Amino acid sequence: HEFNGELESITIIGRIKLQTASVDSISLVSGDKKSVEPSFLSNVFHEILTPINVILGFIQEISESLEKPTEEQKEAVDIIKENQKMLLQTMDTAAEYAALEDNKIQFQPKEIVFVDLLEEIQSSTERTARTNKTELTYGKISSSLKLTTDKHYFTTLITQFLKYAMQISKESKIYLSAYSYGSNQYIVSIKDKRDAITSHLLNGLSDIFTKDEDSIRKSHGFSRITTKLFRKLIVALDARNEIISKNDKPTEFGIIFPDVLEVEAVETEDEFAKAAKEREELLKAKEAELKVEKEEVQEKKESKDEKIKEQVTSPATQTPVEKLLPKEETPVIEKEISKPTVKEEKKPLNLALLRCLYVEDQIDSQILFKVQMKDLQEIDFAKSFEEALPKIKSKEFDFIVMDINLEGEYNGLDALRVIQKLPGYHNKPIIAVTAYVLPGDRDKFIAAGFSDFISKPVLKEKLIDCLEKLF
Repeated sequence: HEFNGELESITIIGRIKLQTASVDSISLVSGDKKSVEPSFLSNVFHEILTPINVILGFIQEISESLEKPTEEQKEAVDIIKENQKMLLQTMDTAAEYAALEDNKIQFQPKEIVFVDLLEEIQSSTERTARTNKTELTYGKISSSLKLTTDKHYFTTLITQFLKYAMQISKESKIYLSAYSYGSNQYIVSIKDKRDAITSHLLNGLSDIFTKDEDSIRKSHGFSRITTKLFRKLIVALDARNEIISKNDKPTEFGIIFPDVLEVEAVETEDEFAKAAKEREELLKAKEAELKVEKEEVQEKKESKDEKIKEQVTSPATQTPVEKLLPKEETPVIEKEISKPTVKEEKKPLNLALLRCLYVEDQIDSQILFKVQMKDLQEIDFAKSFEEALPKIKSKEFDFIVMDINLEGEYNGLDALRVIQKLPGYHNKPIIAVTAYVLPGDRDKFIAAGFSDFISKPVLKEKLIDCLEKLF
């Protein structure tokens, strides 16, 4: 029958299909607790760190604008700065742990002498020692002890090992020792008495290796993420803990390492590698182009010289030899006066002469940059490479600051590859910026073709230091 435009009911017929859900990103650990996928952690850290960087940047701007700060204001600024360092260190630790967990870091073992690391270790533990009124001193350290390991991660591990000891011990001194231990291995050990280790420190350090992160947090107040990174590095550096005893009495708590860290060579071509490869190809193409131009100039010169030679040697135009000989004159001997070499002084950086394009997708970060770099002649902004490209083509900028994570289809590395192929931008300074940095990232950015690299927050002094090197 005919449809009159009215519906009494609708019936949907479907078939239910049972399917097992896949939970690749979550795995169960002890106590039915869930661990989050490392790549997700990295993204979360980036999302958190970006607004934190903006807050820290504006706090610095406000504190520096105080003409005559009171004692309370000075103290508040100092506390903020101290906590800023702690916060950034925590975020770096979290990012580093996520990258290690996600196998995104390739260890680079190199031969190092242990005593060469002592200054860096002392500097890194100085604040913890001061806070806990503890002095770092040295026990038995072999001056000839050499090891082949990843310097950054080894130093990070030993530094954290000492920080744990300084916070656990009730004594006024922590003794650090390092020496060969058995065949093809060495030990880095700690004690808090000249000839022994107290049971309090021994039990506390044992907890770090045996208890779960929540228990350690409750017992000693240590950050869970710091403990996770510490344990991850123990495994990655092929290390293990051991208690050294003498006459059945514990004297030291140590970590044993192999003399040579063996790592599997993993061939991966990430975005940095691709960018570096393209950069190399671009430079080769430029070199080939210059070589062709040079050869063409040389050919023209040789052709011109040949024509002149033909004209000179032609019988019709040949000049008599007598006329070519110079008239006899008394020779004048000029004394060579050596001019003192004057070292050209580098002109001070004048921000008022520089024009900048800042490619950054966070509006708050753009505002902070504008406030801190107000002395520049001109600042232009773009949220994405798609927005930046027309500006780059229509204007001339003295340098570009490029955030790596951008809106749109292209990131900072993609943008770099395109910009360097544009006329006039082959050697234009392009500075990379990102929210957090892992060890070795700066070298990767430079190899990819960036002029320099800055980690957020992009504070004024960081950028000026960078510009002074480039201009």
